[in-house]
Order: sequence, then structure tokens, then C-alpha cells
Amino acid sequence: MKLPREAVLAFRLTRHHLVQRLPAGSAQRAAGVIGFQDTPRGSAALALAARVDGVTLFELADALESGTLVNVWAMRGAPHMVPSADVALFTRGLLPDTEEDLRAFLPGVVEALEATGISASDLVQRTAAGLHNVLGDRVLDKDQVGQQISRHLTATWKPAKSSAWKAPSWYAPRQTLGESMVRFALPVTSLMGLIRLVPLRSGKTGLRRSEPAELRDARAELLRRYLRCNGPSSAGMFAAWAGIGLRQAQATWSLLDRELSDVLVEGAPVHLLSSDMLGVRAARLPQGVQVLPPHDPYLTVRDRALLLPDVRRHRVMWRTAGNPGGLLVDGQLAGAWRARKQGSTLHITVEAWAALPRGDVCGALQALGPLRGCQSVVVTFPSSPARS
Repeated sequence: MKLPREAVLAFRLTRHHLVQRLPAGSAQRAAGVIGFQDTPRGSAALALAARVDGVTLFELADALESGTLVNVWAMRGAPHMVPSADVALFTRGLLPDTEEDLRAFLPGVVEALEATGISASDLVQRTAAGLHNVLGDRVLDKDQVGQQISRHLTATWKPAKSSAWKAPSWYAPRQTLGESMVRFALPVTSLMGLIRLVPLRSGKTGLRRSEPAELRDARAELLRRYLRCNGPSSAGMFAAWAGIGLRQAQATWSLLDRELSDVLVEGAPVHLLSSDMLGVRAARLPQGVQVLPPHDPYLTVRDRALLLPDVRRHRVMWRTAGNPGGLLVDGQLAGAWRARKQGSTLHITVEAWAALPRGDVCGALQALGPLRGCQSVVVTFPSSPARS
């Protein structure tokens, strides 16, 4: 079965609650769809506000304080806000279980592993064991945890490994290589269910111990949720989205063999949950303007040409670091935005890729002010065409 591009976009936008907003008080339901990445910090609040009526910073802080929403390292090793009831799904469902899969999840540390002769499995297990002694019942920031576990492990290595462990790091100044390696391993301990992330007033990420939660079939259920909002897709796209190795993604994919249907999208063979065939046919693109933050879950799929056919714009929308937010107009990506806070004013610059309804765009962007702790918002459109 062939599915047109517009049908796929409409299906995804519907499942992401970007066609029909959820009523006030639906934060857990919205976050449970596929989680909200919170980099840069505050992005999760904006993603939530794009889907739920009446979201306030007070409500979000209360949800985090009460524990109904929690922050964990999850997909792609990035911090995500998820419902507490779904923590096991978004952590255990991604946990690599072989040396090959661990290295695929931690590509940045592979060079250090080779230099020290330490395996990824050994690094992760020793880091996990060190958390018990270092954290206890305290909340420490990531820098403190990295330093203390690294010092604790120094004496546990044989002389050759210990020497390389204590050498200056090439990853960051004023760090030993061992400290950098521990910091790389910490997201995997989050997938193990051993830590939660706590935002600190200093702006740093705090770590708190937690008890691992077990969930049967976590991998299969995570893939189902992925396909319910990001389908149709493939094992390769799932691997890139999740930040896991292709072998692990294919093994997870095989768990749902009997639940999938083959479809063609833009000539590419992909898969959709059979139970969603009617949904993709019935979906319709929304009307109006919607504001998506950097790393919004709708923007994290890997078939980017489907979202934005003009590949020249991909270098703007998806960067190695410092992604902008996206502007949806009638369900299509029509521009990007960046914000800069100056005192109590939020300055937003819009880059338009087509004629925009400026009044509607300004109105949508004005709503970001309170969510960024600002009293006023100034929106500028440098060299952008306008439409009435």
C-alpha cells in the first residue's frame, strides 16, 4: 500500500496531539506519548505547552516535585521528561545488553575505551557500582559525580590502565580521561534505572539515586509507542531515533513482526502497525500556526526529507548542536525560530522559508514568554516574506 506524504504527516501530527490539543491537566498523557527531550533546558515545557491547554511553569514544577513527571537520560542519551509510571519503558526498553550494543549507544567514548583497554561493559558496571557509594541519599551535580566516581575507581585498575585513566582528557579541559569516561557511562546507568535527573538552581544537572523498575516486554512496548506516533518507519530509523545500534534495533523490531504491515512512503518500503492502518487513512493536516521547541519529539524522526522536502534547510533545522525551534503552518514546516532572553524580555528571531501569516506567528510566539519567565516578547522577521 502506498501512503502519500501528507497522510503520514497528518497521522504523526495527530498522534503527537498537534492537531487536537489536550485539555488542561493532561501533562502525563502528553509526555507519555514518546517523552519530551529537555535540551536546551526548558524545551520540555514548551513541547508540553504545544500540546496541552493552560500549561504553566508552576504546574510543571509541581509535577516534577510530586514525582508524577520525572527526568531521566533516555533516547540518544539525552535528558527526557516522562511520566513516572513509564520510567521503565523509556529506560529498560533502551538498555543495551552486549558490548557491541553498549559501544553503539556510547560512540563518543569508544576512542577512550581503546586507549585505556577498558571494555564498555566494565566501565558501565563499575560506574553503576560507584553510584551507591558516591550518591547515597544526596543529590550531586554531574561534575561532582564524575569526579568522585573517577577517583574511587582509580585504585581499582591495574597499573597500565590506571595510568591512562589518570591522564588528561581530550574531551574537556580540567578533566582526567577517567572522569570523562564516567560521565559518558552515566546515561547507561539511567537506562539501568539507578538514577534520576534533578534540575538545580545553578543550571547544572543533579543526580539522585533511584530504585530500578522492572517492566516485561519494555523493548516491544517502546517500539509500539514509537510507531504509534512516528510510523511508518524502519529498523534503521528507529535505531537512529533511539540512539541504539542497528543490531539491537533489528532484534527489537523482530518482536513485533506479526503486528506490522508493509507500506510504501515516497517509494521507500517501511512498516506501520497494522492496527494504525485506518488511522493513517483518516488523519487530516491541521490548520493554523504551531510553535515547536528545539528537539520537539515530532522533529526527532530520521526521515527528515518527509518533514522538510527542501534539503537545503536541513542544515538549519537539524544541527550537531544548537537546534532552533520549528514553525508549523497548516501542518508543514515553514520556518525556524531562535530565542534570546534579555532581562524580562524574550527576543525571538524568525527565519521564514515561505510566506508566513505574521500576525498568527507573532501571537503563537508571544505565548512563549511566561514559559521562559519573561514579561514581554519581541519578535523579528529579518528578510522574511509575509502573507496576509
